[in-house]
Amino acid sequence: YNQLFYLLEEIAPLNNARVLFLFLHPQIFKWLSLQVSPFFNHNSVFKLISTHNAYGFMDKANLLAVQSHSNVKFEERYFPVALEDITKEFSPLPVLNNDEINIAWFGRLDGDKIYSLINFLDNLIGFEFEKPITIHLIGDGNAKQTIDINKYAPQMRFVFNSYMYGEAKDEYLRDNADIVIAMGICALNAAILRLPIILPIVSNTKFKANKFILLGDTKQYTLGVNEEDIVELECKTYPADKVVNLIYQENNKQKIGEDCYKYAVENFKFENLIANYLNL
Repeated sequence: YNQLFYLLEEIAPLNNARVLFLFLHPQIFKWLSLQVSPFFNHNSVFKLISTHNAYGFMDKANLLAVQSHSNVKFEERYFPVALEDITKEFSPLPVLNNDEINIAWFGRLDGDKIYSLINFLDNLIGFEFEKPITIHLIGDGNAKQTIDINKYAPQMRFVFNSYMYGEAKDEYLRDNADIVIAMGICALNAAILRLPIILPIVSNTKFKANKFILLGDTKQYTLGVNEEDIVELECKTYPADKVVNLIYQENNKQKIGEDCYKYAVENFKFENLIANYLNL
């Protein structure tokens, strides 16, 4: 974003120059504030791109993040991420093992993600389940040591897998997980496996909130949400224990997994997004 200023200076003499300004991450202005004067007026840029209709948002979470920094009103114009070409079809799967609960975290374990996982674990450990819980961690990062494994023992055990890709990742998730906790493109890549996807609340600081969203219930392309935006997004939420029990009810894993798959394909398949791109 900080390069925008240099770009505008370079193209100022051009009468037909056009720039499409895309908001791809809700933290973009926090990053900018680390690089420019704290007295910088964001509204000067917002007014410029609003006047020239030169903007789009990856999802509504990004739109809400921008609105929180500005009194300039923007239209809902979305430029969501796109699924890669879906060449392999997967069938819905029954519950893997009736004697345990298998949940996978799929994504980075860095500081901007780790508290989303920890919040889910903290809410889950507060409830008595008749079955032990295995947490499969697919990903790595500089904050994985933040997870206090002893805090969750003996009810939970953890399996660390580091990063996995391609068919190895697909096979591991389908063979070991009944539920996947993920956000962003990871949520979509897991959804095409026809597995139930739970979107966690996004925060880069420690928090406690017992609200979680099934991928099929989200709106305006949002694949991760701040707690304060849940009401405005009008997404149905579940407490951690309720959503886990819901998925483990008879045949619900297959049904919810199918719903997540259909939502991902209908809303994020590249062919279905071409109109959005052309309109922007």
